[in-house]
Amino acid sequence: MRDRIFTPNSAIALFVMLNIRLCDAAEVIMPDQSLDDPSLSEPVAELLREIQQTPKEYWPNLLQMIRLFRESVTVKPAPSDAWAKAMDEIKNPDPVEKVARQKALSDLLKSWEEEGDEQEQTETWEYLRQALDEDRLSNRPLFP
Repeated sequence: MRDRIFTPNSAIALFVMLNIRLCDAAEVIMPDQSLDDPSLSEPVAELLREIQQTPKEYWPNLLQMIRLFRESVTVKPAPSDAWAKAMDEIKNPDPVEKVARQKALSDLLKSWEEEGDEQEQTETWEYLRQALDEDRLSNRPLFP
């Protein structure tokens, strides 16, 4: 079997051909489809009515929008799943990952401690103290 390599132009052409074939198939099926068929649920019947009322030249765009919509609503994980996963990691940590996180945190704190310039820290503290004491509701300073 030969490997096929698609260029962007050939991929676009293939996509257009598939859309045209799908639209042709829908055109054949839908006019014969009775929207009053009891086997169709109401949302499906409404969707089919909307498609039938849309001009056929817009069906490829409609199909693409429906696919994009489906992908956007099915890709997102439920927030409760993410929350449950995070809580599970906190309650049952992997020992190897826990040691690695503790080491990374320790290294970060050490780098902050070694990096600090005492004069800069003193100036920063003086500025913060003055700024915090300026707009106080009380006449008493926050840091006497």
